[in-house]
Amino acid sequence: MRGGWTKVGLTGATIVALAAGTVIYFRPDRDQAAPAAAAVQPVPVIATTVQQHDVPIILTGLGTVTALNTAMIGSQVTGLLISVDFKEGHLVKKGELLAQIDPRTYQAQVDQAEATRSHDQANLKNAQLNLERYRGLAAENSIAHEQFDNQQATVEELNAQIKIDQAAIGDQHRPTSSSGSSLAAEEHSRVQRLVP
Repeated sequence: MRGGWTKVGLTGATIVALAAGTVIYFRPDRDQAAPAAAAVQPVPVIATTVQQHDVPIILTGLGTVTALNTAMIGSQVTGLLISVDFKEGHLVKKGELLAQIDPRTYQAQVDQAEATRSHDQANLKNAQLNLERYRGLAAENSIAHEQFDNQQATVEELNAQIKIDQAAIGDQHRPTSSSGSSLAAEEHSRVQRLVP
């Protein structure tokens, strides 16, 4: 039994030693607390008269700024840009010139459409002369009525072709006009970049 009490005694002594060490270790250090309390000084206060003025409010933070209105501006025609008349981030007014497209390509297309119209007008004039000849010959039964009808259809076809040529010329004139070969702002806005 003697060995049993020895084990209990050693275990008890060890527990008491650990408890004493824990109390000493976590005990507030009175030597360091005294200089910290002595270092705290009262803050001096200076009195002055009241003044009224704006105080700037500055806030810092992370975020993204998005515009209220955005517009993608693209040309209705394609071509070589000969000038870009804005800088990124600048405000532009409605109708202000933003960019200009080289009008030479479109002028060549207009010239080609006008030449086609002239060619078709010459063919129409010739077809009308032949129709008049065939009319007289058909009245005398010198030619078949089918030949006269075919010539009349040719004249009507050439009249329709000339209308198509006129429409093509009208479409081609739009890009070469002063407003057609340039891009203008559609509303007051801030321009960011030109999208190809």
